[in-house]
Amino acid sequence: MLPYQKELNYIKNYWPKITRSQTRDTQTHIGLPHKFVIPNHLMFPEMYYWDSYFIIQGLIAAKKYKIVLDIVNNFLYLIKRFGIIPNATRFYFLSHSQPPFLSSMIKAAYKINQDKKWLKNAYKLVKQEYENIWMGDFDKKIPIKMPLGLSRYFDINYFHSMAEACSGWDMTPRFEKRCLDIIPCDLNFLLFKYEKDLEAMSQELNLGEEKKWRRAQSLRRKLVNKYLWDKKRGFFFDYDMKYKRKINIYSLAPYFAMWAEFCDKKQAEALFTKLKKFETKYGLLTCDKDYGAPEYQQWNWPNGWPNLQYIVVQGLKKYGYNKKAQEIEEKWLKLCSLIFQKTGKFWEKYDVIRCGSQK
Repeated sequence: MLPYQKELNYIKNYWPKITRSQTRDTQTHIGLPHKFVIPNHLMFPEMYYWDSYFIIQGLIAAKKYKIVLDIVNNFLYLIKRFGIIPNATRFYFLSHSQPPFLSSMIKAAYKINQDKKWLKNAYKLVKQEYENIWMGDFDKKIPIKMPLGLSRYFDINYFHSMAEACSGWDMTPRFEKRCLDIIPCDLNFLLFKYEKDLEAMSQELNLGEEKKWRRAQSLRRKLVNKYLWDKKRGFFFDYDMKYKRKINIYSLAPYFAMWAEFCDKKQAEALFTKLKKFETKYGLLTCDKDYGAPEYQQWNWPNGWPNLQYIVVQGLKKYGYNKKAQEIEEKWLKLCSLIFQKTGKFWEKYDVIRCGSQK
């Protein structure tokens, strides 16, 4: 039998359970023109933004290309209809978004359909999301792009907790319960990736906007290195605008820099060196230690999340750290397999300290 064959068969049989179609608005649910995939067949019956990027990686591996295109077209529809991709497809989530992965999803879809007319429309809509949401004043109520020139997570009702939901890291010690006051490093690496992707799309479509996107990358690099990079400690940190300081919490968020190919060689080497702070026998910790959260914060020690393992592994590969990337992959797969053998299920997160006990 092939390695992990039982696990792969489980995943293969699970896709139909989490594939949905809902073309009409019903109560709080937003109708979508195409099929989509949800995170879990027992909970969360709506399409989620950043979850879908990682779901798409699995769909591509399973050669389910049609639904990849469906999911991306649903996101384009949401921008066209609402001007925003909400946290998930519920009307009550329209006050905030989630970590922006649309440009990466568009690239994946274009690799499948090779349709330049489609790409031109997608470019227009993802550019709209970038400019109006992440670099603008969403609904004219809250400035997303701050005076520092960098971006933050947001909620138009100005709730810190909902801004933290926008981050996807709900909840985490990273933001000290004041998410609206914080410039997050992961978001700005994601937007740097947007600027790179938009440059590539402009070039592919002969739109002549490449210089604009290169200037945006150059400015973001300069500002991130000024406010978020700590040269002495060799690490990126979130920045507290209220108290004008870096937040001294080590998390995996800075490794989005490697995934987005933001780092120069020295920064990549420094992040690679710091990886030992997070590495355990079973994978990578979300935060390097318990920061004493006064309430339950699942994006914290001792939990490991699959999406963060993926981001780190892909980032390591982009900078040539293939051996370490493989080690982390093997640890994580072993952990998932161990818990699958005990429970017959996969879980959204795992305890990577105590032999993978899920919470």
